Amino acid sequence: MNLPRPERGFTLIELIILIVVFFGSVTSLLSVAIEAAKRVGENNDSVIAMQLAQEQAEYFIAVRRKDYNLILKLVSTDPTVVTGYPGFTRSYSISDCSANYLGMINGCRFVAIDVAKGATLLATVKLLLANY
Repeated sequence: MNLPRPERGFTLIELIILIVVFFGSVTSLLSVAIEAAKRVGENNDSVIAMQLAQEQAEYFIAVRRKDYNLILKLVSTDPTVVTGYPGFTRSYSISDCSANYLGMINGCRFVAIDVAKGATLLATVKLLLANY
């Protein structure tokens, strides 16, 4: 007597479980990829902000080398939009050092440069400009 062999293949329940597991794993991988892309964009903004702050710092150093008295005339600014970089603002504050700070009789200036995008502060550079 010949008994029928069980058919080979998958049942409908097994296929449904396979599809659910597959799409669950694909969904989690996509969410990780989306989060990584978002972080790359944030990192790019931080790099741009640091470059803009460095650019402003180099400007102050060049002014200081040319004539220290020009630094004495500069005043702090409110945030201003950076041309060519939508959403980025740059501001700086200048304050006087004490008269004998580090033995410098002719004085010095503290300069703090802040760069933000929207309401988020992304970069700060601080300088000490001395009259030597």
